[in-house]
Amino acid sequence: MLARKAAMDESGDPRAYLRSDDFRTRSDAIFMVENEMYRVEAQLKEAQAKATTEIHEYLIEAGGKSQTTISTTLPRYIGEEDIAAVDKGVRLLEGLVRAPLEGQSVRISQITGIARAFFDHEVNAVGLPGMMPIRTSVIVHELGHWLEAMIPGAKDAAIAFLERRTSGDKLVKMREATGNKSYADDEVTRPDRFLDPYIGKHYQALGAYRATETLSMGLELMATNPGMFASRDPDHFEFVLRTVWGVRG
Repeated sequence: MLARKAAMDESGDPRAYLRSDDFRTRSDAIFMVENEMYRVEAQLKEAQAKATTEIHEYLIEAGGKSQTTISTTLPRYIGEEDIAAVDKGVRLLEGLVRAPLEGQSVRISQITGIARAFFDHEVNAVGLPGMMPIRTSVIVHELGHWLEAMIPGAKDAAIAFLERRTSGDKLVKMREATGNKSYADDEVTRPDRFLDPYIGKHYQALGAYRATETLSMGLELMATNPGMFASRDPDHFEFVLRTVWGVRG
């Protein structure tokens, strides 16, 4: 502090301090700390990616040989990176799913003017926001909705799981549960102790559920951070595995 004040007082120009040895010493030290932080962060990301791959490989092997084939119809104009992102998600699900499917084809489209991806049960299609890069996690999530519809008994199992976990919980607006004001006023959830309030999102209309987020969000967590998912919510993790493996009861 004294060296900085002296440097500024001598010339009356605070820029003099920027040329001083004191400033260079301090800035070099900060630069070295930041570089070390970036290096450690990169190592952690690499370790997490390696661990995620190993867990995926273990789960695929543990489930036995898969006969699942998922056929996707993609827009003709998407780039190679987007195609690779879709392919990575599809290959992971093909490896995990052991349950028989009532259908193996799904259409994927990019739509200009929408902010969030969705799965349309009526036309069996995934809609993605246009002009945005496609993320593997989003593909896995939306195909999770498709699997909830295609795996026999999966929707009923998802509803039963959701009702068990949220029994007695009150509906809460998604805006309040997440602090994200972009959710519509009528979007509600029963957060339970799920890793994300979105998992308990409530789609019940006219006394019947049309979908849940339990399988889609669970598969997304399994795709992105399976170790954390299994450790922090083993009940949900087991539900996802039992569903895609076709285990009932």
